[in-house]
Amino acid sequence: MTFVLVGVGALCALVAVLVGFFIESWFWCMFLIILYIVGLFIAQHLIKQRQSKALRSSQFLLAIFCRAENNKLYLKHNVEIRPGYLAKWIEINFIQLNEHPNTLSYLRSRFLKSSID
Repeated sequence: MTFVLVGVGALCALVAVLVGFFIESWFWCMFLIILYIVGLFIAQHLIKQRQSKALRSSQFLLAIFCRAENNKLYLKHNVEIRPGYLAKWIEINFIQLNEHPNTLSYLRSRFLKSSID
């Protein structure tokens, strides 16, 4: 993407120089350069917004996947999987049932503890 922006910038600068040379007016030359800069800021904003949306959706989908896999398989074996920071990894937690009779009471106590704090 950077190469495209640099290439378009060089092309815009070349066109601005040619327009300034043939028309002999600095106004149109500066207008083309300012138009490129405004277009660059708009393109950067749209790209950043699209990447943010994709990141949020991937984090949500990983959390849903981990929840489904926990309910289907892992909690039966006292293992819990959770998405890591920014969904870059998956945490694997082994559930210690020292003071809880089963996995469900362990999960309830963890949820109630975090919601009370």
